[in-house]
Amino acid sequence: MTGISRRQALTLGLGAAAAVAVAPAAVAALSAPAPLVSGTAWAVGTPGEFNFQAIFAATEEEAIAGWLAEYGVAGECEQGGPAGVKEDCDCEACYYARELEPARMPEWDGKSEVSSGDWISVGWGAHCSRCGEECFGDDGARSVAGKAVCGDCVTLADLDLVDPAAAADRRAEEAEA
Repeated sequence: MTGISRRQALTLGLGAAAAVAVAPAAVAALSAPAPLVSGTAWAVGTPGEFNFQAIFAATEEEAIAGWLAEYGVAGECEQGGPAGVKEDCDCEACYYARELEPARMPEWDGKSEVSSGDWISVGWGAHCSRCGEECFGDDGARSVAGKAVCGDCVTLADLDLVDPAAAADRRAEEAEA
């Protein structure tokens, strides 16, 4: 005999089985990449430029820092402190931080990803998912299955899905032509 009762052996066996069952999940959770943080959404970029990014951050300052990180720009001023605070500094981080304009996007709050169609849906621009050109809702772009589709690429089938009234108008125009 080994000095272990049947009850102890069963208890140890169940404990080991439970540890084996839990261990892979715990290891996977520790080694898995962190999920995209969703929450308070911002559109951050330079006015007049097509460089806006969807950033999830608690504050405007964190949103700017997120954009800087996305573009590989240090978030700290070369003279020390947060980027953009020192008006007389011309380092890359300060230059961009002063130029950036974050806009709150409550429509995107809580999303795990912002699609090109989401940009069109809120009246901003995106690249067409079909031809790659810049497009805007004012120019006829639509969000089709979550993707931006420019006015030139929107088909009648797309309109049937996203705007049946516009599809009917297009059919009427085509019938008259």
